[in-house]
Amino acid sequence: MLANNIMIKKTLSHGIKVLKLSTWISVVAALLVVLVVAFFVTFPALIKAPIEQQLSEFSELDISLSKISFDFNQDGLA
Repeated sequence: MLANNIMIKKTLSHGIKVLKLSTWISVVAALLVVLVVAFFVTFPALIKAPIEQQLSEFSELDISLSKISFDFNQDGLA
């Protein structure tokens, strides 16, 4: 009876450790997904000002971009 009780406690302890580990792995994976999505959402806005500035300098006109978007085609990112 005592050995059975110890085995149950070890099994529960091991199960809790696995649950904690899988929770941390899930949290890290979710944070990575959020960071990747945030990067792709903010990236066009971050490069908009430098592109406008360089185009304005080269053309000597006041150039402003209304929308920057990226598309995928057969050759890759366009």
